[in-house]
Amino acid sequence: MNSFFQQHGFSIENIEIQLREITSQIEYMKAKYPLDIEANQFFDWCFKRFDIIIDLVKFNPRFGWAEIQKEMDNSYQIHRNTTGFILLLDHDLTNPSKRILIERNISKL
Repeated sequence: MNSFFQQHGFSIENIEIQLREITSQIEYMKAKYPLDIEANQFFDWCFKRFDIIIDLVKFNPRFGWAEIQKEMDNSYQIHRNTTGFILLLDHDLTNPSKRILIERNISKL
């Protein structure tokens, strides 16, 4: 999700700042119209949704490829004659493993 935001010119910090500014304006409206029950219910609803949105913006659902890439880079520095890597990713420990083999020549990607 982070790459999506970066690709479209947003940063997580910027989104948080924008939501906090909206929250500030809603707090102002709540203070200005304390007797408007329906408006205040709506404002409270917005506050709850903003917290959910902030959590979603911070959450990165993608696998930690950066850690794997770092390990590959470190290994390559040690073993310069390496021509490839075998990467086994299991999400369930079954015996025997039921893996899908994906082979790619990255020089052609």
